[in-house]
Amino acid sequence: MVTVGEPARRATSLPATVLVAAVLAFAEAVVLLAGLAGVLLTLGRLSLGRPGSLGTATLVPVLLTAVLVPLVLAVAAVLGGVGVLVDRPGARVLLTVTVALVVGLGLVGLVGALTGPGVVTPTLGLSLALSLAVLVLLWVPASRAWFVRTPR
Repeated sequence: MVTVGEPARRATSLPATVLVAAVLAFAEAVVLLAGLAGVLLTLGRLSLGRPGSLGTATLVPVLLTAVLVPLVLAVAAVLGGVGVLVDRPGARVLLTVTVALVVGLGLVGLVGALTGPGVVTPTLGLSLALSLAVLVLLWVPASRAWFVRTPR
């Protein structure tokens, strides 16, 4: 029942662009976790006693960064994807910030690998492509119109 002064809720269906963006966000989370597994396997193969390998003082921060960053971004991608699907306020912003961070960190990693001792993982290109696709799909006119409709 609609009361006086309360705008009527418009029943609009979820645009395909928003649905695809959410599905790609879930795929992005899987790719981030696969990249995390790859990094952990690579670090596990390193010998601490070999010359030129990581020392224990360096290994702990590297492990914390290599584990926490992809894990937090994967969780944020899943939460943003679910939030977008169920029309939670702020979910598009969360998902936008998450995939923008993935793109930024991915580009930094790519530049580091091209100019120095960085490492390019097989998941880096896929992660960048998925993140860019999610960014575009969240902000195309059909998606923007659906997110700004009134009220929720």
